[in-house]
Amino acid sequence: MIHDTIDQLTFYAPAIPHLQQVALLDTASTSIEGLQVLFAQYTTAPFGGTFMVHPSRVCVVLTLQGSELLVTTYRRKDQEGPKDENGFISIPDSQVTDVIRSEEGTFTVFMPGEPFSFGIQGEEGPTKVKHLLIVLEES
Repeated sequence: MIHDTIDQLTFYAPAIPHLQQVALLDTASTSIEGLQVLFAQYTTAPFGGTFMVHPSRVCVVLTLQGSELLVTTYRRKDQEGPKDENGFISIPDSQVTDVIRSEEGTFTVFMPGEPFSFGIQGEEGPTKVKHLLIVLEES
């Protein structure tokens, strides 16, 4: 996992095509060559205990507005099973191993097979969040 400010993203991932085009998106999910971009707007809530994992793709969370907690868990051998329409597998009932506060203007990169969950409220209670989840396509 990598966590830093959005202005530093190009230093970590200069190979991501169309990065400037992605940064301008703030209202819709779309596909851009080499990327699947999923826009989300919601109010944070207590952690529900379920993680998501993409077994073969790097995932980047760009926080456009608000503040949320992102959590990770151990990689597990049982990370197989049915995939949702975006290729993610759900992992219920796992232990939280790391917590990151993602605030407006930050990004977090999750490597293939690294389980994570987002949209979790912190001590301040529920907050409104806008973010982009970018799934890098396999090359």
